[in-house]
Amino acid sequence: MENVHVWLSSMADSSSRPFRHTATLVALVMANSFSKIASGEIEASAKVQRQLEGEKKNKRPNKARLADFQNKVDKNEKQKAYIESELQGFFNEVYVHRYRDIDPKIRIECVEALGYWITTLPSVFFEGQYLRYMGWMLSDTHAGMRQEVIKQLSKIMKNPANHGQMRHFIERFRPRLVEMATRDSEPGVRAAAVELMDYVRQAGMLEPDDIDTIGKLIFDSEPRVRKALVGFFAESIKDLYDNRVEELGGEEVLEDILNPEDEEDLSTPRTAWIRYKSLAESLLSYDDEDQEEMPSQIEAADYLNVSGTESRFTLAAQALYDKVPNLKEWETLAGYLLYDHSAPATGNETERALKDSVKPTEKEELVLLEVLNAVVKVSLTHVHGPEHSKKTKAEIQEAKENAARRLAGLIPNLLKKYGADPKTATVVLRLEHVLNLGIFEELRQDSTAYAKLLDEISAQFKGHADKGVLSEAGAALLHARGYEELEEVTESRMQSLWDDTTSALRKINKAGEISVRGAMRNKVLTELSHNLARLEQLATISSPVDSLETDAGKGDPLPINIVLDTIARGVFEDSNDEARDALEDEVVLSAIRSGMFYFMWKVKSFIDATAAGDEIPELDVDHLRELQDIFTTNLIAAFSSRSTLDPVRLIGAGVLLDFYILFSTLRPGKNSKAGDATSNENIHLQSLVQEIGPEVQAELTSIFDSLEKQFSKKSKKTLAEPSDDEAPQELESESEDDNDEDVSASEKQAETLRAEQQLCELAGKLVLAILARVIDVSGELKGKLRHRLQRNRSRLGHNFKEVIAYLDDPKPKGKKSHKSKAQQAADEKKKAAQKSTELVEEDDDEEDPFAEIEAEEGTAEDLRRRELLDEEPENEEHDAGEGAAGGGEEEDDEDMMGD
Repeated sequence: MENVHVWLSSMADSSSRPFRHTATLVALVMANSFSKIASGEIEASAKVQRQLEGEKKNKRPNKARLADFQNKVDKNEKQKAYIESELQGFFNEVYVHRYRDIDPKIRIECVEALGYWITTLPSVFFEGQYLRYMGWMLSDTHAGMRQEVIKQLSKIMKNPANHGQMRHFIERFRPRLVEMATRDSEPGVRAAAVELMDYVRQAGMLEPDDIDTIGKLIFDSEPRVRKALVGFFAESIKDLYDNRVEELGGEEVLEDILNPEDEEDLSTPRTAWIRYKSLAESLLSYDDEDQEEMPSQIEAADYLNVSGTESRFTLAAQALYDKVPNLKEWETLAGYLLYDHSAPATGNETERALKDSVKPTEKEELVLLEVLNAVVKVSLTHVHGPEHSKKTKAEIQEAKENAARRLAGLIPNLLKKYGADPKTATVVLRLEHVLNLGIFEELRQDSTAYAKLLDEISAQFKGHADKGVLSEAGAALLHARGYEELEEVTESRMQSLWDDTTSALRKINKAGEISVRGAMRNKVLTELSHNLARLEQLATISSPVDSLETDAGKGDPLPINIVLDTIARGVFEDSNDEARDALEDEVVLSAIRSGMFYFMWKVKSFIDATAAGDEIPELDVDHLRELQDIFTTNLIAAFSSRSTLDPVRLIGAGVLLDFYILFSTLRPGKNSKAGDATSNENIHLQSLVQEIGPEVQAELTSIFDSLEKQFSKKSKKTLAEPSDDEAPQELESESEDDNDEDVSASEKQAETLRAEQQLCELAGKLVLAILARVIDVSGELKGKLRHRLQRNRSRLGHNFKEVIAYLDDPKPKGKKSHKSKAQQAADEKKKAAQKSTELVEEDDDEEDPFAEIEAEEGTAEDLRRRELLDEEPENEEHDAGEGAAGGGEEEDDEDMMGD
């Protein structure tokens, strides 16, 4: 064994990684075996020791047996001492040097072995002098290493018998463990750390502040972290529940009140109500703390939210679905929300105290409505679980249909209670999305329940102007239109909404000059804004053509003419009233979008008619051309009258490009023949396809220039100089946007992302317009826009570069190269050199975050670890390959962990 030690310790210090790794692995595996053997020896020695003590207690002990037992004890002790000596040799000669090796694989092998030694031979290794290595390795630069340390610590903490010896270690390294759970860069490490903190909490070693810090991770963006936190968070809910029950007198006192005789009566208090109140309080308190600590980050996250209708409360409830008691009982939760908590409490003192205790606040009701959404969605769409394992498919389907019927009956009641507030109404309307309306098709007698539901949705649509409510109500109506058997009743409600909206628009038109900015009172203007918002939402789910072209007589203009005239209000005139200007702009934007939807539906009807072989009357085409001229004239006037990059200027320019691209789809396809209906039969239709004039093209180019400069300034990127035939760049005033001291890093990042989005969005529309041959086609400016777009394609990031790449000519297919291999290799080398030059040019203003990572691997982490670990040794000699992971053994720190 002495020779083996010499060989392994020598090769473990080799500068060659394969030798070093293999020698380390052999040494660790041998140490594992020694630990297992030593554990067996200890058990055998303890057994023989018990036999020896038992024999000594006999009145007439057998001397031969005593001698035999004593020999066995001495032999076991000798073997144990030898094994422990060998283990200590492997530890001192191999482990101490290799646990901080530059190769993360070797470091992971070391920590895995140490965890095995601690659990297998605790009498030797379950001491502070060995545990401290675990703490030091928590700050390793390699994510796999950190995760392995957490894994080994979790194995130790799983055993309650180890909690006493782990207390000092946890106290010493608890801040680092909390930091890993909340801020580690790797989601897998964070999830593992959260699971470990659950064991630490069960051992009673977490401070209240740490519990709150980790509890907020229920809102983490990473699903793995939320899932790992479920047990931890459920325990917090249980603690709140137990405290509230104790305050009310205990479970025995509340037993009679909280166990109603009629289980179907959801209006009587029950134990679940206390849990719902505790859940809402916890979620809301963590949300409030998040907003206080990171308001700018939350604002940025809201702007860049891509989760659709999923709020942070909904995602949290989905994670908690299986762990929090009573959470699956969504009908009980709905009964709790429908209960009139504002009514004076009745009954004895205990009953009154109970009702006051479970009374939710307005914010808590909103949170619980979000939770109800999540629970209903999971209950009605997921049937995989132990409660469904013994049911047939028919039974499961019947249960889902019954649940859908009950939900359809609850939604109108919830809307009646919460429909007045746009926030709560939005959440309740979202419940309809998961409702299977097919149950009404199968059971026609239930059509009254469906009609009642649809009436409540329509009432919400007519009673609100909030975009969230209108969007959710529109989505509910669109969902209903997807069922053929219910199409008739749904269409009747839709037509009623269209009639109300158009009649209100005609009425407003008579109240003032609709096309002149500032010609209406604020009250009328607000009403116009709300009406156009509803019209815009309706146009997204059904065709507005018939409703907007209906002539009411009495000399009134058509509704579509009123909408197009409203766009003329966009010609800017400063009223010195920011609130009024914002309202005017909101009206104009709604009119622009509504008008665009009208033309989209109109062009679709023309294309459908042409495809069916129907002839489109020339009178209809002429009328559409007149509307086309009005729309473009008013739209160009609106965004051209503005000098800043405000919403009307940006959205107006984008919609104008969409408008010309839309009509370009009326061109006959490449494969059309002379006799096709799409080519010659409706020649008059082609007059609708127009090109953007040079003046408008110059205006659009100016807007693009401004967006390009805005993004380059916020992202610190350098623009290319204009060519000789282009106008020189205007010098920007240095005073603009220079006061950035009070702006946080996350707010700057959000502004940069917003500027990039605006630039790429307009660039994409310009590219589509060029490809559709509606701009940059003729005249003096022919080809200049294409050249202008490509000027900075390699300087403004990869997103912009990929957008502009659509202007590149397609590569020819099917052509084989006849060049020799040497010529092909030379061409490839030339292309690689060009690509390298392009990349250098593209990234000349960006720092490489991975520069010098090989040379400096672990240096920053060394400093970090020394701060955390009371300065690891500086005088210890570093062997080959050491130093990258930092750390070592400190002789003066032998008793760091203590007893």
